Amino acid sequence: NSAVSSDRQGLVRAGVYLADASLLAPPGDEAEFLAQLTVADRASIDVIRSDKRRRQFLLSRVLARAALAHWSGVAVEAWRIVPDERGRPFARASVDNVVAPSLSWSHSGDQVVCAVSATGEVGVDVELIRPRDVQRLARAVFDARERATLASQPPATQADTFYRLWTLKEACSKALGTGLATPFRQLVFDVHARRIQFQSAAPGERGEFLSFAPAPGTVAALALLLPVTSDPLTVRFHFMTAFERMDIARPEILSGTSAIASAAG
Repeated sequence: NSAVSSDRQGLVRAGVYLADASLLAPPGDEAEFLAQLTVADRASIDVIRSDKRRRQFLLSRVLARAALAHWSGVAVEAWRIVPDERGRPFARASVDNVVAPSLSWSHSGDQVVCAVSATGEVGVDVELIRPRDVQRLARAVFDARERATLASQPPATQADTFYRLWTLKEACSKALGTGLATPFRQLVFDVHARRIQFQSAAPGERGEFLSFAPAPGTVAALALLLPVTSDPLTVRFHFMTAFERMDIARPEILSGTSAIASAAG
């Protein structure tokens, strides 16, 4: 059964789909993936000079359409992804009576993550943890409470804490659809405890968040902005092992809000 059928039964409300660059090795395997791109995507990928960015672009577009097909039970060929008026990806199906879910994707290093949800708005972000001057970056974009949390961490774990906060902010801004127009200082998270706490000035919405590690050395975040009356959610994870083949994934769950739970299968 597709994930969307479970959603209608109140079991699964969001799907997170993972992939890594091993799907595009050796390079000859790219042909099947390239064939799945739209005309517009082919034009975009043709001007990308960096091999790394080209592979990220290719895999993210293919994963997004495969995720839509897996989630809905509607063939990959029926889905188109276009930007909405705010520039974020919007899914459309050529099949009648199919409600397109909210869609978001992100890539960093060899990891690509895509999230879909039929309830509310979804955002996802993934980052490769790498050495940076996190205190300087935090002064530019973090709330005072977040900076205090970061400063209280041992030096060896400050990068992990920084990226957990950063990915939550990125995912939330994608779900809002405002991108950098919403200052990150206005999206305040507390990840000191295992239960994520969130404060925002956005009215009439309930934010549910999940922080997880899709692969060693990476951190990712899922954001769901929901009507205040929404029921608790369950998230199901999948890993793309081949084109249009999804297996159950079990990423490390780092923390989450009280109303969100993960399901491996």
